[in-house]
Amino acid sequence: MIFLWANLTGADVTAYAGSLMLPAYLAHLQLAPVRFDQQAKNSDGREPLVLTYVGQGRLEEYALPPHDHALPMILSVCPGIVASRIRVPEDDAHWVWNAEGDGPPMRIYFAPARSQLGSAAAPAGDGRSYASVSRGHAFIARGAVEAYLQAWLQRLGIAQAATRFDFPTPSGEVEFLAGNVGGQLTLDGLEQAQDLARFAGLGPALDEIRQFVEPDLDAAEGARCGIFEDGIYFPLSPRK
Repeated sequence: MIFLWANLTGADVTAYAGSLMLPAYLAHLQLAPVRFDQQAKNSDGREPLVLTYVGQGRLEEYALPPHDHALPMILSVCPGIVASRIRVPEDDAHWVWNAEGDGPPMRIYFAPARSQLGSAAAPAGDGRSYASVSRGHAFIARGAVEAYLQAWLQRLGIAQAATRFDFPTPSGEVEFLAGNVGGQLTLDGLEQAQDLARFAGLGPALDEIRQFVEPDLDAAEGARCGIFEDGIYFPLSPRK
């Protein structure tokens, strides 16, 4: 699956706050500097972000629930994103902030609205990717994986190309960074793995050997499977 997040600073939140229609009791008050170390601990990613407004002898707080503000805040820092092509989590973490000073001050999570790039993909066959009955796996070379993720960024409207790829991270994923958007690709869904294989130009090869083997991310331990420095491997198990 592909997961993404927008990185925001206090200045980004301040700029977003300037676009809000505030209640009348906040009129003539000024927004205090946004400090994430003064926010409530965000243990589950669904805690409201609280803005503080001050004036002479006045202090008011205004909460921003993630359900209402996560998507607009993403679009405020990534205006090119096509809103209909992304979704924000409903039951999982929406956003987190970092009060420790290491890493991005705030992250807002989102994902593609659909799991497959589909017909938007142009096969990126590079001569290195292959599917093999005898080896019992398919291999998608690193260059094809990077091209696949770049194609996803373009589809979602993220104009800046990814400038960094990590293969694999300590938790076994591909991580990438494109401007103020970061993301991860995990190998935990057959539909996404097949979409990636088609993008890499392996559609005809997989169709040719379909009568003998099929993609199987749940293959027995020891099968060549996962994300490695040179690319992604996933097992092809004999058809039963």
